[in-house]
Amino acid sequence: MSMEELRLGSSMDLANSRYYLSLGRTEESRHEALKAKQKQRLDLRADAFRTLQKALKDLHSYRYQPADPQSGQPFRWMPNNKHKRSNADDLHEQQVDEVVDFDGNAAQVAEFVELHA
Repeated sequence: MSMEELRLGSSMDLANSRYYLSLGRTEESRHEALKAKQKQRLDLRADAFRTLQKALKDLHSYRYQPADPQSGQPFRWMPNNKHKRSNADDLHEQQVDEVVDFDGNAAQVAEFVELHA
């Protein structure tokens, strides 16, 4: 889904785009298919960012034991205890979800950060 035509606000000439022409037989069906694909791209992007942020949050909660070349002990992750989550962690996760829903608008993100700092 990295076609230039799928980016909102793209200034591409759709009449000369092979991708756009492949979306349907009529101009109306192509336009509807393009709008549906643009919406799918935005939904996928939001889901991907949300999932990535949750994975990074989970990773940051892990402890690790560094490698020791002298003893031959390798680097090792120490699993976290998911059952001991505090309410603060739940609140932070909710705020992370709210930030993701801004869809990349830097002004809204900055305003959100100011209000919740």
